Amino acid sequence: MPLSYFINHPNSVIDSSQSATEIGVSLNVTHGFVEAGTVAYVATQLAFSRHAATIHLYGIDLLNSDQPRFYENNHNRAPSTLNKVMNERIVPSFNLLGRTYKTHGIDVINHSPVSKSLFDDL
Repeated sequence: MPLSYFINHPNSVIDSSQSATEIGVSLNVTHGFVEAGTVAYVATQLAFSRHAATIHLYGIDLLNSDQPRFYENNHNRAPSTLNKVMNERIVPSFNLLGRTYKTHGIDVINHSPVSKSLFDDL
């Protein structure tokens, strides 16, 4: 289903004004989650749904997506699409998530020195 289906759903916040791609965030993953191109986004929604007091993000290193992941090497790498979706989906989605969760009293703190400057609200 498109995210626009959930615009008036009480457990979702959907924003179609940021870009050509709708973005959103879940307030309760038992009613579903929103995908934004990185598993960290889903994990953050899960932490919020489990009533975390503060959510700390580590390793959201989006600017080095051309490098092997921590479990890979130069000879054994899986393809990555992060660089294709970073500016269109990941960054706007995390900014929406940070603003939304802050209105619910939950701070989301990005500790990554690599990508910290990408986000307005983390």
